[in-house]
Amino acid sequence: KQFGRLDRMVVRFLQAAEQDYPPGGELVHLSDDRNLLNPAIVNIVMQEIRNPRAGRRDGLGIFREIFYQWALSMQKKFNLLVLPHHTQVICLLAF
Repeated sequence: KQFGRLDRMVVRFLQAAEQDYPPGGELVHLSDDRNLLNPAIVNIVMQEIRNPRAGRRDGLGIFREIFYQWALSMQKKFNLLVLPHHTQVICLLAF
């Protein structure tokens, strides 16, 4: 965690992001033993996308449902687990 010669305001934003989104706060926890070609594992991952982990503060709100619906649509269309880029999610909110 080297901030080097960054502006103080940038450092504050980075520190706030680290606090709000600590390791383990990812949308989905992936590991080498989770085979995403296995439909059962994909279904588990889809539920993790849709539902926040118990006991954790979830700041994604409506975004979580957008990620889920996108992934569901891509799964039906291509039979793949595909998540949108965060910029695509923001664009979807506009429509």
